[in-house]
Amino acid sequence: MKENELKIIQDRIDFLNKNISLLQKNIFVNWFFPLKPHPFYLKKYEKLNKNKISLFFSLFKNFLKILIIFFVNIFKPISRFKNMKDTNYEYVFISHHISNKKIFDEDSYYKDVFKTLKENKIKFLKIYLNHKIKMDKEILINEDNYYFLEKNSTIGIEIICLIETLKLFFFYIKLKELSVIEKLIIISEVFSSDTYSNLRINFQIKNLFKKINFKKLICTFEGFNFEKIIFAQSKSKDINIKNIGIQHASIIKNQNSIYKLQDTNFFPDFIFTSGVYYEKLFKTKIINNTAVKTIGSNKFNFTNYKNHNKENLCLVLPEAILSECDILFNFTLKYLKKYDNLKFIWRLHPLMNIKETLKKLSINNFSSEKIILSSNYDEDFFKSKYCLYRGSTSVIQSIKYSIAPLYLNLKEDFNIDPIIDLNLNNSINSIDDLYNKTKFENSGINIEKLSFKINEYFEKPKQNILNLL
Repeated sequence: MKENELKIIQDRIDFLNKNISLLQKNIFVNWFFPLKPHPFYLKKYEKLNKNKISLFFSLFKNFLKILIIFFVNIFKPISRFKNMKDTNYEYVFISHHISNKKIFDEDSYYKDVFKTLKENKIKFLKIYLNHKIKMDKEILINEDNYYFLEKNSTIGIEIICLIETLKLFFFYIKLKELSVIEKLIIISEVFSSDTYSNLRINFQIKNLFKKINFKKLICTFEGFNFEKIIFAQSKSKDINIKNIGIQHASIIKNQNSIYKLQDTNFFPDFIFTSGVYYEKLFKTKIINNTAVKTIGSNKFNFTNYKNHNKENLCLVLPEAILSECDILFNFTLKYLKKYDNLKFIWRLHPLMNIKETLKKLSINNFSSEKIILSSNYDEDFFKSKYCLYRGSTSVIQSIKYSIAPLYLNLKEDFNIDPIIDLNLNNSINSIDDLYNKTKFENSGINIEKLSFKINEYFEKPKQNILNLL
């Protein structure tokens, strides 16, 4: 998809979202909010060029999937992980259960914040969205004031979600503002698992907020619909509650969704950023009175590691997207068929399992001497001399370990490099490019200067975190 095509689509979507009553419906359908100009997220907009028969088939397929999800959920046992000793809190945090190691006191997003609040004996509730991670119950033994939003809920809520899904279906069928093609695409998206999940989160959060009182809500902030839904439910409970969005992931060029819906209850009152680079970026985009401040990040280790005893290893860093794993893994396999100067470490996002991923990609024949399957330990960064990446924020962590970053550019219309503004000239277009950059150690990157510059993206957490909150 070209940039001008995306702009036309975005303008059309913005027009539909201007109507507040329509927006109240659109918020549950991810199609109305292009998350970022990334091949994975833009696929759904390619349907605009498909014929009606193809769209009907897609609609029917999605409808069947929703019915399957519904019946599986109502017969599936509900995991109730919650322990709330209080009903009144100063803060409520929305976080993500992506790993049993990075939770509670080791939370990837709020570790230092939780520590400071505990030291000052301030009451707060931790709400976790479960991302298909099986809970290790041992970590719950000494914890309190937590609540997990599971992937399935009570029969009552599941029925409500299905009914609301059908209501959305008939709403868009009758909507005169839409063309026939748009209607087919949107009602197909209504019957997607994402819409169903947004509806479930809406009702789970709404019911929970009825039971508790709080003054401030702090939620991760990337532009996802569920974030907007949670902000709105907070304001619906009490307009005086302060909504705080914490940016923790990189923002790529032309990623405009995160700035949408300013001056509505779907947008936070305050934005805290991981570094001064993103603070400046937000301030150029914010048109209302939303305050923007740098709070720092718990995402990475902030010690700079010198380039000592590095092996001729290339760390491969895909995002938590199957298609991106496919692109990067197969690129390295292709490389090894022609060249032998490198070994590769395949390192996945914590949300993904390496064996399951390889099975889905039908990758079962590779040299264990040339390709190492990572266990996601820091040792990967200590050993590696290069990293191959596309849209992964982990490239920033690599740089802190004195690893030369090499961006795999597929010559798409949108560059998804999270550090594109650094103008590194580190683009790799072919296996020959990678060979030339690594065989002669000619990456052309001053890693020490780069490591210093990257601090503007992700800074150490601020010591006066309580004052900022």
